[in-house]
Amino acid sequence: MNTLQALLVAAAVLSVAHSMDFKALNQFRRMILCCQVHDDCYSQSMQHSECWPILDNPYTELYDYSCDKKNKKVSCGREYAETKGTPPLFIV
Repeated sequence: MNTLQALLVAAAVLSVAHSMDFKALNQFRRMILCCQVHDDCYSQSMQHSECWPILDNPYTELYDYSCDKKNKKVSCGREYAETKGTPPLFIV
């Protein structure tokens, strides 16, 4: 590889590295973690026979929730607290 080719490759690598949006990568990582929590919950629910019906499972359940965008927190709504106890708090 001659000097000109090496310089072109180095310039391409630097331009790609400079243009990467690391904030987007962190947001994607948080989304994956949120999905992992949801999938783990679903997997655990399938261990209980009362969670097996087609229309009564975590994927088809409607949830009341609120989103605090400023603090980046999602919490279950009042209906959940009244029927199931203390609502969980998710930090996204």
